[in-house]
Amino acid sequence: PLDRLGAIPLNAAGLREIQGIFHDLHQAQHGHSARDQAIEVVSYRVRVRAPVPKQSLPKIEITDESPATPRGRRQITFDGTTLFDAPVYERSELTGAAGAALHGPAIIEQFDSTTVLPPGWTARLDSFANIIAEMEDQP
Repeated sequence: PLDRLGAIPLNAAGLREIQGIFHDLHQAQHGHSARDQAIEVVSYRVRVRAPVPKQSLPKIEITDESPATPRGRRQITFDGTTLFDAPVYERSELTGAAGAALHGPAIIEQFDSTTVLPPGWTARLDSFANIIAEMEDQP
């Protein structure tokens, strides 16, 4: 691999330079090169650095209000035998009650994922709407 090239532009002149470096290294390592033959580039690795403006994330107010009303209930099992009647919450509706505790078993659904909260676990939304799940104290 030619991983010591440094900054070579990806244009016609840069590609000719890469080809020359390849043939030079091939000659040094193997004692021969075929400068009249085309080379095949199997992969490129590109490293880019650019300033990124700092993003400000909107915070939501932490309250001790009750969590949103479940949009339904679902029978679920964790051991294959015991059924739990678990509330199903829509995650987008939980942001109005950030800080309120949801006790497992519970299900939190959103368009791209589902969070399952087992018995003995509590979940809260933090001020950035992240779900923070913690195991409750065991007896």
